[in-house]
Amino acid sequence: MAAKKAPAKKTKPSAKVPPPPPFQLAHFGICVRDLDATVKWYRKHLGFTEVKRFERAELEIQGALLSLPGGFIEVLSPLHPAMAAREGLLVHQLQKLGANHFAVAVDDVKAAFRRMKALPLPYQSELVDGRFFFCKDPEGTLIEIKQA
Repeated sequence: MAAKKAPAKKTKPSAKVPPPPPFQLAHFGICVRDLDATVKWYRKHLGFTEVKRFERAELEIQGALLSLPGGFIEVLSPLHPAMAAREGLLVHQLQKLGANHFAVAVDDVKAAFRRMKALPLPYQSELVDGRFFFCKDPEGTLIEIKQA
């Protein structure tokens, strides 16, 4: 027996949708297990400045806002790591570990590549087309370092 098709929804002709307002990137967030060690790593190896530390008990997180010229990273860490694997609520989404990657730009990518290659990093790619490479922070977040 064939399934019945749902009737097509009738929609009103939509008014012209205006273009979005001009957005600016405010920050990029990552979640980590060890807040102190991660903040130290970003400061030491990528030159970030720590702007502030915070704790939001209602969201079950603590964090730090780190800055580079042109942008911020919000580093979050669960107050209760055993609970961080749950999904669903905003509280749990803010505790999800990792991200795909983000990029930082540098004036001399080849010098940055040589410097990072000398460090005991968990991963570093080769220099691609002389323009960019990837490395990972101590929590495994992939970072692209590219020529400005």
